[in-house]
Amino acid sequence: MNHWQTKIQIYLRGIVTGIFSPENINEKTLIFPGKENLTPKKIIEIDSLSALTDLKDLFKNYKELCNSTIKKPEITHPISGERLVVHLTPLTLAGESTIEILNTILNGSNRSDKMLFYSLYELFKEKLTSEDNDLGPVWKKIPCDWLIPDHSVWHHNALASALCASGKEPHLLFFSFGPMNFVSPSLTLREYWAASLMLSYFLWSGMRAVCDEFGPDHILYPAVSGQPLFHRWLIGNGMTELSPEFEKSKMGIPSFSNSFVAVLPKNSLKSMIQKIESSIMGDWKIVSNSVFEKLSAIKIKGKGISKELWDRDISNYWVFRNGASPWLKSFDDPLLKETSLDIAGARETAALFKEISGNSSMPGVLYQASHELSQKRNHEHKMSLREREKSKAPSNRCSLCDKNSISYLMEDPVLSNEYLKSIQEISASELLDSERLCPVCMTRRFASHFHHALPQPLKEIFQNTVYADFFASEKSREYIAILSMDGDEMGNLVKGKNKKYASWKEIMHSTVPAIIAELNRKNIPGPWGNMEKILNKKRMIFPSVHQFLSESLADFSLYTVPYVIKKYKGRILYAGGDDVIAALPVHTALQAAQEIRDFYRTAFAKINSDGTIEPCVSEYTPAKGERLLTHLGKAVTMSAAVVFAKHDEHAGELLSFARKMVDDEAKDNAGRDALAVVIKEGGGIKAKVTGKWVNSDGSRFINELISGAKNSSLKDEKNDSNGVSNVEKIMCFLAKYMDK
Repeated sequence: MNHWQTKIQIYLRGIVTGIFSPENINEKTLIFPGKENLTPKKIIEIDSLSALTDLKDLFKNYKELCNSTIKKPEITHPISGERLVVHLTPLTLAGESTIEILNTILNGSNRSDKMLFYSLYELFKEKLTSEDNDLGPVWKKIPCDWLIPDHSVWHHNALASALCASGKEPHLLFFSFGPMNFVSPSLTLREYWAASLMLSYFLWSGMRAVCDEFGPDHILYPAVSGQPLFHRWLIGNGMTELSPEFEKSKMGIPSFSNSFVAVLPKNSLKSMIQKIESSIMGDWKIVSNSVFEKLSAIKIKGKGISKELWDRDISNYWVFRNGASPWLKSFDDPLLKETSLDIAGARETAALFKEISGNSSMPGVLYQASHELSQKRNHEHKMSLREREKSKAPSNRCSLCDKNSISYLMEDPVLSNEYLKSIQEISASELLDSERLCPVCMTRRFASHFHHALPQPLKEIFQNTVYADFFASEKSREYIAILSMDGDEMGNLVKGKNKKYASWKEIMHSTVPAIIAELNRKNIPGPWGNMEKILNKKRMIFPSVHQFLSESLADFSLYTVPYVIKKYKGRILYAGGDDVIAALPVHTALQAAQEIRDFYRTAFAKINSDGTIEPCVSEYTPAKGERLLTHLGKAVTMSAAVVFAKHDEHAGELLSFARKMVDDEAKDNAGRDALAVVIKEGGGIKAKVTGKWVNSDGSRFINELISGAKNSSLKDEKNDSNGVSNVEKIMCFLAKYMDK
């Protein structure tokens, strides 16, 4: 039996036990047909390992607790502890139509083992979500355990199948690549967006190698399920049942950054890292060659771009970094001393869980330390590569990045100018007279124009005139607004060090703590006293928390942020998880910033049938045509800057300035959870104000600015007058653009 067949059966058992009930299906009828089967004992053993890793079935031996969740199903938030009562009945989740969908996938078209696993992993979810019934909106969020309903059955299934294929020594791989300044030298907003999109695509190239070799379940974060590039890849591999409309509408959103974490078998780490790097480099060279082919056709007296120089700089540009850690199994492992884990506290929690569950091990408790080790190893690798990134710059340096050699250089200035003009002619004047660019900057500048030989997904995006039309329209405005937003202390959130993380009590079903207390009070036999000890402890970082966090960030960046930015007539330049960068009209930017911040701190939201998005508070009754989303919740905050500047400013410098305002003003000076509003003119700041999103009296900082701008007494601008405050200057500026 190959590993794909094994993964299929493990994942399938998770589906059967997670969303079906004994009354409406016999598990044996859904075992992978036509293949050698795993023994039921082995399947249960592997699924139990995953259960111990993400706390599924912790209370399975206690009927007193299990019966409490049936009347009032809930979904809880593992970060903020907020909960949502969902009006559905767990025991009736799997109807005949659900069984029919699953059997169609299992016994339908002649899929390879690999494609059948992909179908169970992604197609089954998508078909359930699109079902014409009331359950469609919540299928992707269905908990795997209704007593601890803070992560989905899909997260559990993915972890089970990934651990199954990772053998006895699973390792966590933290992979990243740089330099990150690939995007920042961009001259225009279009170039910045295109560069962000390419960077996002290259990370997908690396994750694609893992998906192809082991499966998407091995990527712990960022989430690949539901991602448009993942869907586009599956469709290209024959999964035509997936709707192309979703991926088409989201493909132009740069939603990946430059790193991912995967669980892999120890003996495959070296070869897998090589495949990841080769995949990224392969696509990078395809992109750069698409530009080179176009530019190399230009010859001035037989001279043109140097192929040797081009290939050298392109091949040497990216620096790959990786860090791997074993998934720690014992508190006696000396590697634990290299981490910041509270070993005594974790050991106590593990002992309590073992007593409650009756199991001899609890590997999920040490996931947090294992993840920290992989990050640490990645950082150490990064530091060892610093000297390479500081290599001596050539004498004829690029006028943008000031690092690589100019890709064309002719001794005769007249010939150089002729060559420059020829490039301007074929690129619609996207090259300034003063610019002399290296191969890397040429690739970034022209890939979205010379897209004839790009990878198909990028080609399709850059051919879409919608994106080009927006950036062209911005040139008609005197001023535009740049919105830069960033989640506060995201590093601490990922590491489990957020002080507002939910307690175990908050992420359990609301009836559980009271029942435990009652059973303990009545001296009913069982570990009730030890259960009570757990309740107020902070929830630890298990893999399911990272899976939930990543999926929530994907919901935020692929659905909610685009909805808000479109509503306020802007364009996304980057939306990667907790980072948002967008260009907007002056008169809508502040409202967009406020709405995005509010949604970021919303635990649950829903997409209505008309496409609008609104928060879900306390209770949710699913309806046809809706979709349930998860975001970050009240335990987190977000800081931002809105910078008003003239449209013809250097985009890279402007966006770097906006990010600096986020860090220096909103975070450092205002103490985070704040907004900086700046008017920038040339190299200076004309006016700047910073404030908390919500004032101590409950009023909103943005409302004060907008209200002041609409005040008729500020009609005549006096920005250059002595004694005029920065707030008044901002209001006067806004008054010219606001619809009074």
